[in-house]
Amino acid sequence: MPTSLINKTINNLASKQEYTLLIHPNNYLIQSTSKLSSDESKNKLKEKNQHFVKAAKFPKAPQKEMCCGSGCPNCVWLQYVDNVLDYVKSLPLDEKVIEEQKRHIRDELEKNVEDENLRMFLTIEIESKGL
Repeated sequence: MPTSLINKTINNLASKQEYTLLIHPNNYLIQSTSKLSSDESKNKLKEKNQHFVKAAKFPKAPQKEMCCGSGCPNCVWLQYVDNVLDYVKSLPLDEKVIEEQKRHIRDELEKNVEDENLRMFLTIEIESKGL
């Protein structure tokens, strides 16, 4: 391969990299659309949507029989709170869908946590952590 062709290829790659902005929040990739074709844009949008779907599943609540009710420091419900907080932290942070994420979390809590007091505690914990 001639040297001039190699230099031209390297210069083209460098200039394309200047126009491409890479962001890596929570293990997924978004590229600025300054140099992307419509197919590439669609693929990046798919990746973003798939990441939201790929987020960890909402943790399953422990059975009522697993708690002795004596207020143990390692209560299964406290462990469950930690698991729910980990789930919330695993969701991708995107300002455009933040309200949708909050609604999704509330729906999951309604569906998975029967005890209203525990559900309220989880909601307060999530909000106090700024999630």
